[in-house]
Amino acid sequence: MLRVSRCLKHVINTSKCISNAELFTRCSKRGGPFACTLGHGLNSPGKYCSPTRLFPASLQCSKLSQDSRITRIRKTLPDEIWSIIIVALGGVLVFTYTQYEKVLYGKRSPPSLQNKLKMAKKKTLDGDKTQSIILLKEALDLIHDYLKEIKQDSDEELDLDDKDTIKVQKYLAYVLEQLANLTFELQRWNEAENYFRLLLRDLLSQETPKDDDSVIEVSLKLAIACAHQDKHALAMQGFQWATSTIQKKVDELPAATDNSKALLGVCLEGWGTYLLAQDKPAQAAQLLSRALNISKEVLGEDHEQTTVILNNLAKAYAESGDYEYAEELAREAIRMAEKTQSTHLSRFMANLGTILNLEGNVSKAKEALKTALKLANEAKDEETKEMIHNSLTEMDSNPS
Repeated sequence: MLRVSRCLKHVINTSKCISNAELFTRCSKRGGPFACTLGHGLNSPGKYCSPTRLFPASLQCSKLSQDSRITRIRKTLPDEIWSIIIVALGGVLVFTYTQYEKVLYGKRSPPSLQNKLKMAKKKTLDGDKTQSIILLKEALDLIHDYLKEIKQDSDEELDLDDKDTIKVQKYLAYVLEQLANLTFELQRWNEAENYFRLLLRDLLSQETPKDDDSVIEVSLKLAIACAHQDKHALAMQGFQWATSTIQKKVDELPAATDNSKALLGVCLEGWGTYLLAQDKPAQAAQLLSRALNISKEVLGEDHEQTTVILNNLAKAYAESGDYEYAEELAREAIRMAEKTQSTHLSRFMANLGTILNLEGNVSKAKEALKTALKLANEAKDEETKEMIHNSLTEMDSNPS
């Protein structure tokens, strides 16, 4: 049996995570059932924990909608949520949440706030997400300072239905959501974790049901942010809670929406990907298989998301030692990718080459890798090209 090189093991995990900012489903009430976008493509590999494992490709769903209607009042959290949102007492927060929960709101918006938000949105659209984050933080400071000033100057409680109060609450929720998603996409995991915790607390304090899709989406992203910081106990709790909660919701609703079903698929794929990075391929395969079935049902067998899950599932079975089934899945992923002209094709082909080498079929493995290299050249995918070159070099230096 041909000795498997570390480089070849690495290639099988080359599929990058589809744009993190677009990880989640858009709730049907916020823009149509399971609206997915592919505009950003592959932005970043990301890693959960192991330095030898890149974060595999995942379901891509649109980011949290910016115009979601938020109706929430409650100030306490369910006990079962605390384990997800509480991390170590450390961590720098931009402001203390309780400072705005009970403040008195004025009859005007913070000065220059709208301008800051418009500028931040434009920077995001222009691709300058770092500058957008800076502007959003400045907007958050404006909201915080404004509310603090109103609290000091006013002696009256305003009605909860006060339009200005509701407007400021919406500004605050919007800014937190944008900061959470942008820092997540840029892999600034500690910041993303803090903002998602604040956003989650905001949702729950306003009496958003804990099984609402928005709560589950934020909880899942929070789990991923924790995983990338090696906070594995918190990450595992988050994945388990998000998956079990949406699973229960889907099971109890006879006519569950495609969006809720898709969100279940996202949770299963995210959890499976995490377990795959933790060297638990057998458990990962079970979750990814369920995610694959949901993707086929909701999106169709030829959808790009389905091909991504197929590729990851092939990886899981290959690492479990079932090379024959892994090859079958990898070839199916390639067939679908060729049909849809997927940008992932070179990586899928490289993974097939790795699986063939694991089976001991060196000649076919080299053929697949050379095809993958040609595709990577056409796609100008430098990272994939480098890994394929390394794989071919190791194969030549370690003949059977």
